[in-house]
Amino acid sequence: MVNKKSVLFSPIGTTDPIRSQADGAMLHIVRHIRPEAVWLFLTKEMAGYHDKDDRYRKSILRVMPKCRIEIIKTDIDNPQDFDACYLKFRDAIKAMREKYADYELLVNISSGTAQMKSILAYEAVGGAFNVVAIQVNSPNRGANDKEEHLTSNFDIDLAFETNQDHVNPTSELRLVRPNFRAITAYNMAFKIGTMINSYNYSGALSLLKGNIDLFDEKLGIILEHGDLRTKFRYDESLSAINNELMKDYKEEIWFIHDRKALKFYEFFMTMKLRQKRGELSDMILKLTPFSFELAVYYLVDVLKYDLHKVAEEHNDNHFKLCEDLISRYDSELLVFLDKKYNGFKDCNLSLGTIVYLLEYMGAELNSDIYIKFRALREVERELRNKVAHQMIPVTEEKIMQLMKEREIKISATLPKNSGKIIELCGGLLRLIFKRKIRSCDFVYDKVNEIAKELML
Repeated sequence: MVNKKSVLFSPIGTTDPIRSQADGAMLHIVRHIRPEAVWLFLTKEMAGYHDKDDRYRKSILRVMPKCRIEIIKTDIDNPQDFDACYLKFRDAIKAMREKYADYELLVNISSGTAQMKSILAYEAVGGAFNVVAIQVNSPNRGANDKEEHLTSNFDIDLAFETNQDHVNPTSELRLVRPNFRAITAYNMAFKIGTMINSYNYSGALSLLKGNIDLFDEKLGIILEHGDLRTKFRYDESLSAINNELMKDYKEEIWFIHDRKALKFYEFFMTMKLRQKRGELSDMILKLTPFSFELAVYYLVDVLKYDLHKVAEEHNDNHFKLCEDLISRYDSELLVFLDKKYNGFKDCNLSLGTIVYLLEYMGAELNSDIYIKFRALREVERELRNKVAHQMIPVTEEKIMQLMKEREIKISATLPKNSGKIIELCGGLLRLIFKRKIRSCDFVYDKVNEIAKELML
């Protein structure tokens, strides 16, 4: 286990440097790995022993005469206090890493208090200084508290004469480089949890990639599903969970089976996702395609209105309302539109023109749906156009200001924050699709719930 390019950071405990006729943890690491430098971290009590007889430095030099030793004395008198040790450890390890940038930096996790060992273990798992933990088994394979501890009167010559690790070159090697599987899993679960709390499934997948063996294989599947779904690749996202392994979860997150309903639901979820993330400009920009396509669906598929009698269809389902067609199909409609536009001229079909068509059809439709489309038109007109053309930053305060101003101007009640706008869109979906969309609850919260369950 010798590594000529290693250095060691070690707290000192009550079983260092020698205990029960065997090396303490720090000395055992020095003996077998032979680091080129050793930094010893001493609490107030251990510093007292050092000042009295220099036992730690002298013991290292007997094993490794050319080792470079640095003593870090502290005033810590309660080493069981996690916080008291943490920052001093971090500062010392940072300084050692800067001085020995190209060396393997080892940390001894078998000396010192349980709190000290925990700090160094976590540093090895998730710290920023690229340290490697070394564990030393006790000579009797039991707990250290059963070992003979140091005494005030330390006879270094006698200690080495009776130290079986020193007098017997073939004595048992007690070093272990732990993989910290449990700590790594907890640490990785925390990081992945942070990612999915912001619905960043792509980032969560990247973290999982190098740690797949730590978790249930279904975790990778649910994260892949979430990633594909947020990118509106819902066929692929369904394929990821449409198997025997994921059958217990599929119905919890995939309960819409009508193709058209699914299209609108998934797009609505991407809008809600933007709102949850605070990406309000993007959410507002998505209002136009959502509201327009939903209005066309309601007009054509639900009300069975034949657009071809009043409009010319061009490529990509693009319609243009034509004065000539309208006059031949329904002259009263043309009179109605003339009043709305102060003289109607051919124009592209839009949410606004559909709202006028719905108003004209009044008696044939659900008044609640009409009222919601009319409110959505005002939101789209007031917010979306300003975002797209004036490039204003969208905040909740700006939404409230613009919606209040618009309310006063048109004498109507409008949603005055992003959450209410989302509620308006969700309400329209439920009214139009009825049983086909049984819930507009945020599906990604359920995806997150499943992912967190799989990380337990």
